Amino acid sequence: MTYRAPVADISFALNHAAGFAPALADGLYGDLGDDVVEAVLTEAGKFATDILAPLNVIGDRDGARFDDGAVTTPPGWKEAYHAWAKGGWNALAAPAQWGGQDLPHALNAACLEDFVRIAALTEAILPSSSEAPSVLFRVADECLVFNGAAAFGMATRIRPR
Repeated sequence: MTYRAPVADISFALNHAAGFAPALADGLYGDLGDDVVEAVLTEAGKFATDILAPLNVIGDRDGARFDDGAVTTPPGWKEAYHAWAKGGWNALAAPAQWGGQDLPHALNAACLEDFVRIAALTEAILPSSSEAPSVLFRVADECLVFNGAAAFGMATRIRPR
């Protein structure tokens, strides 16, 4: 059976069930428009369908290997992760100042949870590990600013350089 990302279903769930459309209409996400949201979802669906989903069969057939202290992923997995990172998918919601696209976390979740984890669950572990630091830095920065600690330079010491 061939996987095909359910872009229309994900878009509907994001916009109506999760309340993204009203928040977008109210200007919660600045000048972000429906056209950009739909383009991101469409491209995420293409990536999941064309790049990630075929890896399931390869992973089942070949599996990962652990030899002499090193793990080797099945053919295509390393290249898929590099394509993921090069395409900016690992930084959708990361702040622009740290190389991200500064898109809403809800849109990021729709791309990660619904496309990547459905298309190739095992491959989804890697993007999650690279997303965590950007979220932690954003939260830490907000907490420091809220508590007044940023005035003493603490925020600049914890940010990646």
